[in-house]
Amino acid sequence: MIRSVRWFVVIGAAALACMFALGSSAIADEASDGRVLCTKCSEAVVKLEVVSKETMSYEGNSRTREEKTEVVGTVIDPSGLIVASLSCVDPSSSYEEDIEEGFSISSQITGVKIITSSGKQIPAKLVLRDKDLDLAFIRPTEKLDVPMTFIDLKNASKPDILDQVIIITRLGTVANRTISACIERVQAIIEKPRKCYTVSMSSMGSEYGAPVLSMDGKTIGIVLYRETAGGSDYDDDNWIPIVMPAEEILPIVAQVPQN
Repeated sequence: MIRSVRWFVVIGAAALACMFALGSSAIADEASDGRVLCTKCSEAVVKLEVVSKETMSYEGNSRTREEKTEVVGTVIDPSGLIVASLSCVDPSSSYEEDIEEGFSISSQITGVKIITSSGKQIPAKLVLRDKDLDLAFIRPTEKLDVPMTFIDLKNASKPDILDQVIIITRLGTVANRTISACIERVQAIIEKPRKCYTVSMSSMGSEYGAPVLSMDGKTIGIVLYRETAGGSDYDDDNWIPIVMPAEEILPIVAQVPQN
């Protein structure tokens, strides 16, 4: 009887060890696939330096200041066309819903630069904005000598709930704009008023404007911001980071001016 128990324990331990090894192997494969994608697509994820002039007025008194921010953008064609989150590129796009009576804020973007992974700065401009979808499109002001690496929105994937995805972004200047990636899962698929996905995010703050890819390298969409009309930013039920599917962005891309 004792020998039987010992044999059962040995078999159980071996089975657990085998399961652990298989699980570790699967995790290693995911990390390996993610690194390949990160290496392949990292040049298509850039930083945008946005300079704006902001004027605040209250009861006849006004004050103007210059703001300089950096946001993440995704290159979507070799000419250097970039898509980003409008609420990050131009926060004033949501001011009119939040300001108090008698208080007004106006903002004008005075300069945009594309900062590549090598640190090269390319003069650019905001050529199209879609407030409803939180989309901003930026294009270099001059034709590039060398085509840019880009994320192909036409090579799209439609994930299901709990499918794995990879988000590729760039950290801020404090981290030398280093590429950053995480493997997450689709948490929800929202069908109305327009289809989008929500994805678990291990670190909030630098994902807006970043591409979301399937583990086989196809494009799922771009991380953007969705807010309930008239809602407060202080209420978590009124806003959410979403992944706008590639197929929803493409019709807007077709409206972007060529020059």
